[in-house]
Parts: sequence; structure tokens; C-alpha cells
Amino acid sequence: MKKNILYILASVVLFLTGFSKTNAQPQKLALATKAAPVSEKAKKEDNSLLWEISGKGLKEKSYLFGTIHILCPDDLVISDKIKDALNSSQRLVLELDFSNPNLMMEIQSGMIMKDGTTARDYLSASDYELVERFFKDSLNMPLEQVGIVKPFFLSSFTMMRYFNCQPASWEQTLMGLAKEKELQVSGLETVAQQLQAIEKITLQKQGQMLVEGIRDHAKSKKMFAEMVALYKQENIAALQSMTSKYMTKDYAEAERALLQERNRNWINSIQEGIQNGASFYAVGAAHLGGKEGVIALLRKQGYTVKAVK
Repeated sequence: MKKNILYILASVVLFLTGFSKTNAQPQKLALATKAAPVSEKAKKEDNSLLWEISGKGLKEKSYLFGTIHILCPDDLVISDKIKDALNSSQRLVLELDFSNPNLMMEIQSGMIMKDGTTARDYLSASDYELVERFFKDSLNMPLEQVGIVKPFFLSSFTMMRYFNCQPASWEQTLMGLAKEKELQVSGLETVAQQLQAIEKITLQKQGQMLVEGIRDHAKSKKMFAEMVALYKQENIAALQSMTSKYMTKDYAEAERALLQERNRNWINSIQEGIQNGASFYAVGAAHLGGKEGVIALLRKQGYTVKAVK
């Protein structure tokens, strides 16, 4: 049970890096599936969460899979095509190396503000009262006890209220399959590198994201349900349209740090990995689509990346 909880907590960190940009303007995003139509061509081409990587002299095919890091168990479906792709792979590569025994210790250390700063220092009195009331009434958790946690990670507590279930972790599920198949496991980045990306978002901006997520919590929860529905349709084009078109300039730094820069940083590692054997890469679905997505960046490098239907 303790191990399961650690997987969930670590997955929440990954969940935040892919979801926090969409949490910025929930009142607009709730209508995104209507306001941001996707072309029929895009729907046909991009209607998959699993992608095959080939070409450019590769001897073996590799795979790229998009996740929502934590989902209700009924929504986390291991399809035959996922099993087949894993069966033909030599290793599993996640955003973080979940086989690292020190992973949770590193994440927990990075969550804490070390200079004595607390939530009172970056929130106005009225915003602090709003956050404090939500933590007390909805989470049964005194804010004073967790006020030294960075606001980006405080959001993880509020987002867990999106689930009417005990959520499951894609990382834990894939790790279990990798263990059965005796696959090597590694990560695209270290905890330190992921934390560096988060640190590029100012404390005040993180606090603003936390407050807005709480202020519009019901709408954010509804929007997340709509995202899950699109995810189950494997429609990454619609997901990308939903999460990008309504992003305001206020959160451009978050989008750049958490998605675009990390995508670019991953490409060299992915290229090296696929040259050394068949690999199965699993990253947040928000990283796949768009001009700055992993699919487009791999194609720019000359690889053939096609949807597995």
C-alpha cells in the first residue's frame, strides 16, 4: 500500500507539469471542446495515443505513448496495441526513472521551500483565507501544516479532488508490465531537471495558479473530465487544441518551461535511445501534439512517426 501511495504522489508531480497550464483559465477551457474545433484531417491522423517511430536508419521500431499520469482505474485501459508495443521493446522510458529507489526522497525534498518562506509570504490576505478555507473544508488539512510546500505542489492536493475514485498511476501500471517482461527502465530527465523547470515559474505565479485553481475548482474539475473523455477517444489533436488555444499570455512562461523546453531537451535522449534498440517512451499526452510537441520535433529530425491504430 505504501508503495502504491508513493507512485500516486510521484505521478501527481508529473500530472501537474502537463496539466497546470490548462488549469490557468478553467472558465474558458470548460468550453474548449466547442470553441476550438479540430479539422477532420487532424482527427483522422492524430486519433491515437500510441505512435510508432521508424526511419532514419533505425534497425528496430520504437514507440511513443501519451498518458494522463493518474486516472480512475476504469479509465486506465491497457489495450492490445500497448501490450504488443511493449512486447517488442527492450526498455521502458518514463519522464522520471521510477526504478530509482531515491525518487520519492528527491521529490519530497524539492517540494519544500528552504528559506523559511510560507504561503503567507506570496499570497494576499484574502487569497490566503480562500486557500486556507479550501484546505480545511475540502481536504481536512490545516494549511499551516503544509504552508512550506511550494505552491506548485500545493496544487497537487487540490487536484486530487478531481477524482471520485482511488486514482491509479500509469507509471505504476507500466512499471508492473515492464517487470513482467524484464524490460530495462529509465527516465528522460532527473528529478532535479524537472524541478529546475518548475523553478522557472515565479513563486507569485505559482501562487496565482493555486488560487485560480481553487477559485474555479468546480469548473476545473469539469474541464478535467472533458479532457479525460478526449483522452479515451485518443484524440490528441483535440487535447492539444483544448489546452493551447485558450492559454493566456500570463501563463506563457509556465507553458514554455513545463512543456516546450522539456520537449526539446528530451529529443536528444530519445534519438540516442532509439538508435540503441527498440524502446517504449511514455510521457504526458500534453507533450505529444502541436508544433512544439515531441511528435513534430522527431519528424523534424527526419524520423517517421505514425499513429498506431
